[in-house]
Amino acid sequence: TTTGEPDSSCLLYPSCEAGENQQVDYGTSVTLDGSSSYSQIGSIFGYSWNQVSGIAVNLSNNESSIVTFTAPADFTILTFSLEVTNSFGNSDIDYVTVQVGEISLYDIQYSTDQGVDGNCYPSELVGNNVSVSGVVTVRRSFDTDDDDINDRTDFFIQDRSLSEWGGVYVYRSNVGSLAVGDSVNFDASVVEYYGLTELSYPENIEVKSQNNSIDPILVSTGDVGLSCGDGEKYEGMFIKFSNATVTNIESVLTTS
Repeated sequence: TTTGEPDSSCLLYPSCEAGENQQVDYGTSVTLDGSSSYSQIGSIFGYSWNQVSGIAVNLSNNESSIVTFTAPADFTILTFSLEVTNSFGNSDIDYVTVQVGEISLYDIQYSTDQGVDGNCYPSELVGNNVSVSGVVTVRRSFDTDDDDINDRTDFFIQDRSLSEWGGVYVYRSNVGSLAVGDSVNFDASVVEYYGLTELSYPENIEVKSQNNSIDPILVSTGDVGLSCGDGEKYEGMFIKFSNATVTNIESVLTTS
């Protein structure tokens, strides 16, 4: 008979907490804190920190709950794993990332790899969590549960200093009050979705200033093109066509 109560054997396993993701300056001392890890039954018996990716750093003591290291002098995204083991010999693993230095929208968008399978010039940072900033150029609100209340806001941000490779689409935000012209900072994950580079599920959104103006970039239709090519550098950017002429309208066959 099923009672709906949790399996008591689950209580014999620890819960690993590697701490919050961080963004730090070059050469600073960084602390990774796994002391919030716990075991509901028994106690935490051992800790094991390991570096998974990024420029190699020296951890102070990888078998301690709290470790420190000095951030590299170059931009990198460091990923660390923490495995904790409890007094029953059971273990759990968690991960944390540390972004060293600032990353620009250009770093996210620029690519020399044309890509395959519909991924047009995919970002070299796909799969990384990054901290970014930019000015909101467009916002889109959605009602996702049909209650006539917009409960999701997606938006585009752009680096005002760039005329190429400087804009990106931000997916799945819950900041309904965000406005065009807001200068924002936030953390997000870099993904490719059907050939579009996106920053997904932004967190820690901070509005630094408001009412910032941003002018569209004047381009020709030929600059953008119809296939994966030079037009990729304008992906996610606020652009403008001038004196465009419609030369052909494709008919669309519909059936009832």
